[in-house]
Amino acid sequence: MDDVSTYRRIDVSMYRCIDVSAYRRIGVSMYRCIDASAL
Repeated sequence: MDDVSTYRRIDVSMYRCIDVSAYRRIGVSMYRCIDASAL
């Protein structure tokens, strides 16, 4: 159960990071993407 949660969280984070990066011009999203990826 935990494995799926982590996988889904990263997947959503990656997708959100890309979407936000296009809207926020990379920067904060990159930091958030790295933070989420590390998790």
